[in-house]
Amino acid sequence: MIAAIARHLIESTVFAAIVAVFPFLMRKRGAACRHLVWLIAASKFALPAALFSFVGIELRGLFPAYPAAFATPIGLSSFVPLQAPAASTANSTGALPLLLFAVWLCGGATMLAVWLRRMRVPRGPLLDPSESENTTFDKLARRLRVHGHVVLRTTKARIEPGVTGILRHTIAVPEGLSSELETREFEAVLLHELAHAKRRDNLCVGFVHLLTCLFWFHPMLWWIERRLIAEQERACDEIALRCGASADEYVSGILKVCRFHLAGAAASACGIAGSSLKDRLEAIMSFRTETVIDHAPRLLIGGLASVMIAVPLVFGFFISPPIYGRVAKAASSVPGSAARKAPLNCSFAGKSYPMGSVIREGSGGKEQMCVEDMQGHALFVKTNDAARERSRKVIALPLPSPFTCQPAHSGSGKLCGCQTGAGLSLFSPGAIVESAGGGYLRCRLDGEGTWRAATPAERGIRGKK
Repeated sequence: MIAAIARHLIESTVFAAIVAVFPFLMRKRGAACRHLVWLIAASKFALPAALFSFVGIELRGLFPAYPAAFATPIGLSSFVPLQAPAASTANSTGALPLLLFAVWLCGGATMLAVWLRRMRVPRGPLLDPSESENTTFDKLARRLRVHGHVVLRTTKARIEPGVTGILRHTIAVPEGLSSELETREFEAVLLHELAHAKRRDNLCVGFVHLLTCLFWFHPMLWWIERRLIAEQERACDEIALRCGASADEYVSGILKVCRFHLAGAAASACGIAGSSLKDRLEAIMSFRTETVIDHAPRLLIGGLASVMIAVPLVFGFFISPPIYGRVAKAASSVPGSAARKAPLNCSFAGKSYPMGSVIREGSGGKEQMCVEDMQGHALFVKTNDAARERSRKVIALPLPSPFTCQPAHSGSGKLCGCQTGAGLSLFSPGAIVESAGGGYLRCRLDGEGTWRAATPAERGIRGKK
């Protein structure tokens, strides 16, 4: 588990580091475009490549077996989950894995609790706005084409104007703010908050912050979250300016909101104060609608999405199950000490078969091939034409099988056992046998030496004419 998480984090970090270059090359595009790129970089941490590869494998099982179109390039091996026993890697309950898990759990739970507490900070009762405020709000909502899911409320608390809610939004403004601002300044502030609701920024920020809570130890996610929030604010500023807000009046309105909220020494409590405020005001004053490209580059967005989703899914689909294993090389081709290593064999009904052997039950019956996985373990996999071309020989067994399996303890941590009339028979992981109770069983690949029901696809039934 730790190795899988580490591989996912390495893949996500490399992907995010490459994606992070693009926003700095997109200065002439709108902030919404850069915000989308940052969101894609963060989303990679929630989308393991192995997940889409597994989906591709499952989709591949819906089609008849055919020779693989291509083999997996070595550089893409991390996208493909190996179908192999976990006995050698799951060295279970060591002290270090438990300690790391406890530290991760405590850190994530603490961050999540702090976040939820901030979200539930009481703002006092929400009151209906005045008639003039409501009229202004309705006019601006129609201008932005925001209907139904957004309402305006006032509060006696000295807070910044803000948006709450995920699907249905409430814009809360402090009572008396409209009287402190000029009409056009108040409209610009409301346009900004309506833009947040239109873009559903709360949903986006909540998703990214949840990832940050989950991988709280990863500094790149913290940095991506800050960049995403900064671009989100600028995107809403650009929407407000495009919808008729004057840059001068907008800046004046923002400064008056800060003065209304901060009250002197509490300046650090303002969400828009600090060094980002200066950069934001400069961006507002220098914004020119005619010089900013609003739409995102489709080729770039499509390419990034393909790398995250389509590439591992396609590789999972076109790589048939036998490719997860590899037929053992002849001892003469292995140099050095590896050549002196004892050859691996698979067990089937208590008999030993060399790597590359194909077990066929009856004429035209199901076939199982003995292979060696990437970790050096022997197991059976469902075969197909491509695998048979690589096999050394085919061993034909009579059909029906001379025994039916009554699962029994094998006495081995890797092999599965069957109690038959002839005694105890042993089978390697992946072997499929007929059950004494009807149906077929398959020896699990996790190295625990237990059986499970074999699926029709594993038995080779699906796709036959």
